[in-house]
Amino acid sequence: AFPASEAAMGLFNTIVSTFVRPTRLIGYEYKNGVPAHARTLVAVPTMFGSRDDVDEAVRDLEVHYLANMTGELHFAILSDWPDSDDEQGPADLALLDYATKQVASLNARYPKEGHDRFFLLHRKRLYNPSEGCWMGWERKRGKLHELNAMLRGDQDTTFFPAASPLPTDIVHV
Repeated sequence: AFPASEAAMGLFNTIVSTFVRPTRLIGYEYKNGVPAHARTLVAVPTMFGSRDDVDEAVRDLEVHYLANMTGELHFAILSDWPDSDDEQGPADLALLDYATKQVASLNARYPKEGHDRFFLLHRKRLYNPSEGCWMGWERKRGKLHELNAMLRGDQDTTFFPAASPLPTDIVHV
């Protein structure tokens, strides 16, 4: 039954691809930058285990900005700490403080009138009984899920309070 089902699926896919032609997706070309009605947040999920990880994430964020300098684009690092036997320690908090200062320096270097352009959204560890350790909930998928919930107004996330509030009318992530 298994080989027959594989053959049937292959035949079906061949027939469908013969009759259904691919179409192009809609693309947006904002010659003058992203307008306010399409305000966008570029979110970069990462994990901070060292200062080098922070420096790399901040550098990547800056490169994204330099490639897209006009319009209503905002940039955020979504970060977690690696798994641990403890919820948080002094080294974790020092690393978070360092990351906060690095993102603040980006905002000082590339100011935006009205509000910040760069954000650090760092999550607390939660205890995971099946793994037997403290870790970020659902890693990358969890960060994006919580970000979207926060943008919809949910205050019950594991993110630490941000240094400055995110714009309230972000349309695209």
